[in-house]
Amino acid sequence: MFEESITVGPTATVTVQPRGSRNLHVGEGGNPVAAGIGEHETGQTGSGLEPEEVRQYVPGDTIRNIDWKATARLGEPHVREFETETDRETVLFVDHRASLQTSQTGETKLDYLRQIGLGFVENAREHTDPIGCYTIGDEGLTGSFRPSADVDQQLSIRQHLQSIEPTDQSETENHQSSPTEPTRAQQLQQRLTVDETAFGEQLAPYFDRPNAYVEQVLDRPLLSAIQSATARLDGTSWSVILTDDQERTELREAVKLARRSQGRVLVFIAPTVLYEPGGLGNLDDAYDRYMDFEQFRQSLASMDRVTAFEVGPADRMSAVLARGQTEWSNTRRH
Repeated sequence: MFEESITVGPTATVTVQPRGSRNLHVGEGGNPVAAGIGEHETGQTGSGLEPEEVRQYVPGDTIRNIDWKATARLGEPHVREFETETDRETVLFVDHRASLQTSQTGETKLDYLRQIGLGFVENAREHTDPIGCYTIGDEGLTGSFRPSADVDQQLSIRQHLQSIEPTDQSETENHQSSPTEPTRAQQLQQRLTVDETAFGEQLAPYFDRPNAYVEQVLDRPLLSAIQSATARLDGTSWSVILTDDQERTELREAVKLARRSQGRVLVFIAPTVLYEPGGLGNLDDAYDRYMDFEQFRQSLASMDRVTAFEVGPADRMSAVLARGQTEWSNTRRH
């Protein structure tokens, strides 16, 4: 009597995702952050979903926005404004060089940082925000996804982040050492100008090249990737850098470069002291090393439009902080 053709969708697939690292801590100076990973504010108010502020009622305000608790407490009508939701372009820079390989599988620096990256991807999917991703190994870029709100690309970014592993240690044997910072190089140059020994005369030319630092640092994988990507990004893009604290000079310059896009820069750093194989060892030494890291983190966070976080196992973070409190208590007694 009749015919009908039905178009069916693609074959269903099942994806088994790896278990996340235990006891994830994300914080500033040991204090866990309260906001969810990847959540953002718009800086605008209106009829959105997140409460922003309470203000006095003015003629024309809708009665639906009256905050009755605040009105009763303050004795006159007040309304509560809400954040409006706008799209925010986010770009992830995920470092997976050899230094990110620590401890056993599931507990490496990369495993913890990976959770942060996946959190941003999930948040972008929920809010249909454009998101891009660049992954960096010791030889340079290993993955490149331009910012897009396309669901298929977000799925591809997620799968890529789940698949990357730290670079094999043998691949880093011939890499150059971290460049000397400009201020340190200037100090050494001044000392060498008055050093008339054969050793001083031999070293002097290496510190007499004004562009040597720039040439060395731009050759570093993370900085090179950020330089290439930010040249094509929108000025309001948020840059999210996920790495460890092994290459501090490079990371500092990478943050400075990411700030040029005029958007915010979020830095998630895995402190090496929290990932030592076999545990923390000497707690006094671990606390001193963490405080050294904390000074570095604060130096990044002091830059305009930059927020820096530590990422690591919560139990080890608690042990280091507890040791610091003990030292402080002992100092007060004496």
